[in-house]
Amino acid sequence: MRGHHRITLEKKPHNIRVWSAADKEKVKDLFLLGYSDAEIAHILGRTVIAVGLQRHYMKLRKAQQPHKEFVIHDAMAEYYPTWYKKHLLQQWKEQQQTSSR
Repeated sequence: MRGHHRITLEKKPHNIRVWSAADKEKVKDLFLLGYSDAEIAHILGRTVIAVGLQRHYMKLRKAQQPHKEFVIHDAMAEYYPTWYKKHLLQQWKEQQQTSSR
């Protein structure tokens, strides 16, 4: 047996992150607010595929998803001047247009 060498390949561990209960709840909340898988992935620091799979496991179907609406998540929102609320709405609309491309 001349020159036989054994070659071993190292398996690289997959970078798997377990979904915590809080992560799953966040997926559900954002989904019900109308966020896309890409937006949820960006917020959670996950891949779009991972979010889509998790949503599938949670039985959150796109056909059941409500349309996204503009909401100001701030306890002081009712005290904001009208011009500022309009400004926030315009920013939100622009963000929706760029994220849907």
